[in-house]
Amino acid sequence: MRPIETFCGLLVLLLVMGTSSAAEYDWPLREPRVLTSSFGEYRPGRYHAGVDLRSAVGNKVYAPADGYVSRLRCSPSGYGKAVYIQFADGNSVVFGHLDDFAPALRAYVQKEQHARESYTVDLHVEPGLFPVKRGDLVALSGQTGIGAPHLHFELRDPNEWPINPVLTGLTWPDSVAPTIRKIVIVPDGPDSTVNGDIAPVVLAVQAGKCSGRYVCEPVRVSGRVGFGVDVLDTAENGGGKFGVRTLNLKVDDAEKFRLEIDRFSYDNIRDGAVTYHPYLKDEGRFMLLWRWAGNQSEVFPKGAGDGWVTAGADSTSIDIEAGDFLGNKATVTIPLLREAPAPVPVPQADQTGYGEISTQILGDWMIVTATFTKPEPVTPEFSVAFDGKNQPLTFRRVNPTVFRAGVASAASVREIEISCTHAQMPEYQRSFQVFTQGQPSRMLKEGKAEIKVGEQSPYGRLIIEGKTDPVASPVLSDVLMLGPAETPLNEPVEISIPVPVGVLDASRFAIYRQTGSLWCMLDTRRAGDRFVASTPSLGTFMVREDDEAPVLTDIVPSEPVAGKRPAIRATVTDSLSGIKDVRVTCDGQWLLFAYDPERQVIEWEQDEDLSVGQHELVFAITDCAGNTTPCKHQVCVLDKPQAPAQKQQTAQQKPANKKVSGR
Repeated sequence: MRPIETFCGLLVLLLVMGTSSAAEYDWPLREPRVLTSSFGEYRPGRYHAGVDLRSAVGNKVYAPADGYVSRLRCSPSGYGKAVYIQFADGNSVVFGHLDDFAPALRAYVQKEQHARESYTVDLHVEPGLFPVKRGDLVALSGQTGIGAPHLHFELRDPNEWPINPVLTGLTWPDSVAPTIRKIVIVPDGPDSTVNGDIAPVVLAVQAGKCSGRYVCEPVRVSGRVGFGVDVLDTAENGGGKFGVRTLNLKVDDAEKFRLEIDRFSYDNIRDGAVTYHPYLKDEGRFMLLWRWAGNQSEVFPKGAGDGWVTAGADSTSIDIEAGDFLGNKATVTIPLLREAPAPVPVPQADQTGYGEISTQILGDWMIVTATFTKPEPVTPEFSVAFDGKNQPLTFRRVNPTVFRAGVASAASVREIEISCTHAQMPEYQRSFQVFTQGQPSRMLKEGKAEIKVGEQSPYGRLIIEGKTDPVASPVLSDVLMLGPAETPLNEPVEISIPVPVGVLDASRFAIYRQTGSLWCMLDTRRAGDRFVASTPSLGTFMVREDDEAPVLTDIVPSEPVAGKRPAIRATVTDSLSGIKDVRVTCDGQWLLFAYDPERQVIEWEQDEDLSVGQHELVFAITDCAGNTTPCKHQVCVLDKPQAPAQKQQTAQQKPANKKVSGR
């Protein structure tokens, strides 16, 4: 080997050793380092607070450093079974979705569960009770809570802020640069344009000649514009598709804006909803290179440039660089050309078409679009009133069939009324309510419903359109629609709907929000003759009744079983409000049952012995509306397995139910 090759080889070895020894914590699993989700990734309305590690049910989880167990949780949702460990250096870790705890921790948790007769517990543990050393077994990975089998690994700093594991020296194999898929350019308001239009423009990108380099076609802009990038990072071994760590916006090689996903507070975790453009999700998942109004997230810089770019005298070069958590980078270059918007020629209509109006909210302003099926020479008439005062606005022609108008209002405006007329389309009249962050709480009335928007509910500006549809039923409310449904809320809004006429017993009624084809019950309280609930999202709401008890099926075992800790489980379904409580007793003694809402299964934890002989199991499954399914089931526990003939005879006496696969 030549000297230079020897030197390079030694250098690489030293670098690898240095990276390994620099880690403050050990990897918690003794298996290949494969991530399935990265830190800070988008989750509906929030950031992902840790990293997810690929792991099967039952793999051992070890303490990354010295410390003590500070908290233990069990829940059917969220993190499921979780262990919190406080480290000596002030940081801490959360392991979630566990299948089981280490024996001493399991005994402690189960003792508390039996004392409270509740599977769901949240236990804050005294500091000296369970000390741990680096490498101690603390749990087994699993799939409790939400999601497929994996280990949620969440590091926190002394302020309880989630932090990027790379900051502590932890790494995983990754030499693949991020993939930039699309770019969006968004006008700052009605006075700015992109390619001659006031609407956002989504750009395709092409791979450049060098790896990690992308290019776009030149774009013509006027006024101020902002940028967003649809980017993902693919793991080295195909473990998943992740978010990125950094985004950097440069204008003519000078840094204009930078965000870095290294830490954030739980107080601002919901600001993930406006880290990506909330109104363009159908076009792509665009991370924003400007701070959305009201976004207080720590991943965005404070005091630096605001990210908005104003078109230069002639042309400007934009570079957006995306970096992953291991330092791999990709860059896209976007040439900007300054344009002076020119009028679009008026077409000659060869035949009559018809038109329709649509609106698009983009944060603190909105776009009204008139679209015709054929080239239309006549511009629609357009009027807008701010708090009842008319202001002259006109449509601008975008192309032979499309007209647009931008509507922006002062912060003091509370209502925007829009009216559009044209001979070839129905008359359009809509009213929008406007709320501004920091202004006093205000009540919006829509039909019989009332919506209270708090002082901190909006992200900057909140524009809501509401309407109601009647329901032909004496015991259901009208359907309340508040939109757009994708509108981000900084804090929940409160909905109040009258108790429907004809309701005698309101205990099984609640306000529900439609999610896809399902209706999800909101935490509802009774206030006089009204139902009241808070919602973190807009959408479609109504008061509904759940008068059907949960259904219990497929109870296992259905025949005598050997062993004093047999597998006991059943399928549980509910038509509307969801399962609230699972209570199972054996000969009057409470049994510790876990509920898995994703698999719709309840399952005994097998934490104690049953005596040999016949036992009566009593299941009481209660939904969130208070309906309870009582069910009695006989279980015969044997010392030894039955002989084949005896099993056949038992099966004839009591046919076996269909079994549900266990974990």
